[in-house]
Amino acid sequence: MSIKNRNCIICNINHYDEIFKFSNTFLDAFQNNSSRQLELNNKYGPHIIVKCKNCGCKYVPNVIEDVSQNSNTINLFESKNRNIQIKEQNKEYYNREINKFKDPIYKLKLLKLISKKNFKDLSILDYGSGGGRVCKLSELFGFNKIVAYDPVYNEGAKESFEIANFKKINVINNIDKLSKHEKFDIIWCSSVIEHAFSPKDVFRDLKKLSNLNSVIFMGNPVMDIEKDLDDLLNLNKGKKNRHLHYHLGHINYMLGKDFNKPVKMYGFKILPIYPLDTNFNIMNLIKKIIVKIFPKITRSEYILKKT
Repeated sequence: MSIKNRNCIICNINHYDEIFKFSNTFLDAFQNNSSRQLELNNKYGPHIIVKCKNCGCKYVPNVIEDVSQNSNTINLFESKNRNIQIKEQNKEYYNREINKFKDPIYKLKLLKLISKKNFKDLSILDYGSGGGRVCKLSELFGFNKIVAYDPVYNEGAKESFEIANFKKINVINNIDKLSKHEKFDIIWCSSVIEHAFSPKDVFRDLKKLSNLNSVIFMGNPVMDIEKDLDDLLNLNKGKKNRHLHYHLGHINYMLGKDFNKPVKMYGFKILPIYPLDTNFNIMNLIKKIIVKIFPKITRSEYILKKT
């Protein structure tokens, strides 16, 4: 484990202003941060969020390799936790608690509809699959081919899925293990881009593993550090939910205008669909209207296709 330095994740320029340091006082103030994060910050930190002077993108230049999705080393701590989670949330758990998964179920059905295929004819890659939620749901729906990719998986991850009674999921920790000719009907890439050492490498992988008919779901949480800065500096607990976005695991703080640049660069288009969940309420309706008016700056979820 070590520190890796990065240039701007969008324009590759090394010229920035510091915005925020993750002090131990800040890390210790919120439940989402563990003693392990304090230890990492003591040993390798402090983590710093900066703003590129050239393009304005916000990111962390001094990345602790152990918390990056694209780490070249298998993270033993995260691997152990993943295997426990995969086994605990077994098929019986999913069948019993299926109502807890309304949101990903709705989105999988939406992607199926866009693909114009039946579940039994679809292949899916869960890029950065973590506890395997989407892969497990895909097996329950009867997908033809399911691949779970996460760089923190160790050799025991496949066994963990099998113990959980999910037998159909192919598990990999290196995207290069897939054939260079392999294409997927659906690619799910959620809670990944904000962790990735190189977001451009993520887009490069998505381009390689998709074709013109592929449908890609991506999440990019809206973390406006400049807007939230006063609350972060003052440790304002009245807005604690916003603080949950700010921890050592998040190393990229792209807003919609930043996200849109690699989308275009790698030959994708954003479909005019906002994948809201099935729960109709006034806030979802307002969000849908705002996103339609300002699609490049307000989205946190996207559906992409190649151009």
